[in-house]
Amino acid sequence: MQRPVSQFLHTPIGEKLLGRLGQVIQTDGHESRSHALRDAMILAARNLQGFTPLEVRRSKP
Repeated sequence: MQRPVSQFLHTPIGEKLLGRLGQVIQTDGHESRSHALRDAMILAARNLQGFTPLEVRRSKP
């Protein structure tokens, strides 16, 4: 599941989604919010238990 999520998040629609989510969700660190969210979503997609918002939150840097 990781590859399809990664591919989607690198499309114009995925970038737009990440930008909007980045306006709502606070992230730590020096990375832009959309990059941090993309990384967390891709890491969460690796989880064998499923791709859920909770897994994204746990994966967030």
